[in-house]
Amino acid sequence: MLQGGSMLFGMSSSNKASKAAQRAAREEASRIRWNADEVERSVEINDQAFAYNIEASEIASKFNVEQLNREAAFAEWATAFNDTIGRRQKRRQQGSQVVAIARSGVTSSSSGYDVMRDSEIETELELQANAYAGLRQAHKLKQQAEITRIQGENQAWNLNFQRAEEKRMGALEAKDLRWQAKVAEMGGVSQASALKRQGTAQLLNGFSGMADTYMKYGGGTPTSGTPTVMPASSMSSGYKMIG
Repeated sequence: MLQGGSMLFGMSSSNKASKAAQRAAREEASRIRWNADEVERSVEINDQAFAYNIEASEIASKFNVEQLNREAAFAEWATAFNDTIGRRQKRRQQGSQVVAIARSGVTSSSSGYDVMRDSEIETELELQANAYAGLRQAHKLKQQAEITRIQGENQAWNLNFQRAEEKRMGALEAKDLRWQAKVAEMGGVSQASALKRQGTAQLLNGFSGMADTYMKYGGGTPTSGTPTVMPASSMSSGYKMIG
């Protein structure tokens, strides 16, 4: 009876250990799945941040390009306007000089006309130099606008690439964690099954041992006329001498 109670206690202990193993495996799997969920949430938040940064970068680049183009257009307009005003002033000045020379009675071959022609050439050179400087500034602003546009497109492309890479790596990490959770759960089931089989094996071994003892001390048919006597310890446990 003591041996039977010990076997039942061992079976009960195996069942408890099996349940504990399953519970520990479920808790570990749950923890890993929670980590996977956190990774996925982090990826989603990062993706939204990338989308915002990409949109902000595109807006800023577009604004800067438009601003530079406006400045270039204004430089071209100002150059043309200044050239027009300069030529009007030049014509008025020339008219005043012609009237002054005519009133003085100087002929067209005199030095006064030479001075006027020299002044006209200098004014024309000055106007052309101003126009060149204005157009050069406008061209420079257009180049800056184009460079800014290309830089903005490159930055947006880099952000999009980084965004896709972060999403890919996050998805892989979450997938790996979920696989780890599945492996942990399967390991717990396997361990629990092994503990149950171990308990069953111990119980069967115990029954086998009891059967052997029974057959040895009283359950078998004697092969000779010699009576079989149970040990004193067995007799005290309720066994009788069999003759």
